[in-house]
Amino acid sequence: LEFRRVLFRSSLVLSYKHYLTTGSGLFFGAESDVALLTASHPLNRVWNVYTDVGYSRNSHVLPVPCPVGGPPCPGVSANTYQYGFADFGVHRKFGHDFGAFASYQFTDLVFDSSLCGSTNRCNRNSQRQVGTIGLEWTPRPIRLD
Repeated sequence: LEFRRVLFRSSLVLSYKHYLTTGSGLFFGAESDVALLTASHPLNRVWNVYTDVGYSRNSHVLPVPCPVGGPPCPGVSANTYQYGFADFGVHRKFGHDFGAFASYQFTDLVFDSSLCGSTNRCNRNSQRQVGTIGLEWTPRPIRLD
């Protein structure tokens, strides 16, 4: 399900998806519900601002195969996890082929209480903040004969 809207040169996209995923490296397979809101707005002909806000809820599809008495199991022992993020950034064009950008992203990962097992002393939450700056080059198409 996706909703797109362009209003006063601004772009707004709201989407929801439900599907089976590989579990993003945390599960051996997950049933995922993902919601995403994306907005962008040109400030003038060379500057653009954008933001994204997203949320996903992921549930185990396949149990983690663990040998009895063997090494620790790979993956995560939780039944579900939730992942949310918010980011914003600016983009600046330098001619037709070059640009620069700066962005900031905050992410929050939360596992359900089954991760802790029988102990009550367990950190089920992980937060991360990332700032990025970069240059980009988009070459003109090259004709292949």
